[in-house]
Amino acid sequence: VAIFFAALAAVHASALLGHGALVNTGVSTSARSQDAFGNYAFGYDIKDGLGAANSRSEVGDAHGNKKGSYTIADI
Repeated sequence: VAIFFAALAAVHASALLGHGALVNTGVSTSARSQDAFGNYAFGYDIKDGLGAANSRSEVGDAHGNKKGSYTIADI
């Protein structure tokens, strides 16, 4: 019963404040892989709800060699 009234209060507060629409807070993706020899790859991309973004990717091998990139975009 308490959960029902809490949910009902939240719905009414949202309607009163005009916040009924969903807000885009952004999106992110990431990936990582590694084998038994120490070779690896990873990366991520992040974009916020306003359009700012950043990303990073990197690959490395068992010999310690690394190669990658990083980007940042502000609005």
